[in-house]
Amino acid sequence: GSANAIAAGWGNMGGGATQLLMPLLLSAFIAGGYSQHLAWRYAMIIPGLMVFVVGIAVVLFTRDLPLGQYRKLERTGMKEK
Repeated sequence: GSANAIAAGWGNMGGGATQLLMPLLLSAFIAGGYSQHLAWRYAMIIPGLMVFVVGIAVVLFTRDLPLGQYRKLERTGMKEK
């Protein structure tokens, strides 16, 4: 229901934003003096780094299960191995 609709909306917005921002990022690298051959490669590094940082943030700041962290639940006996 609502969760799927919200997730789909954010996903579509992200795809649209990417279509708008990546050419601007490429243009910025070209304007910065890089050749087209290198500019598109450097432009791809930015989203890669963003995905990496978000992945680390998800691992560090989110819960594994609705009840809490998996290891903590195993230690306290609330979750069996």
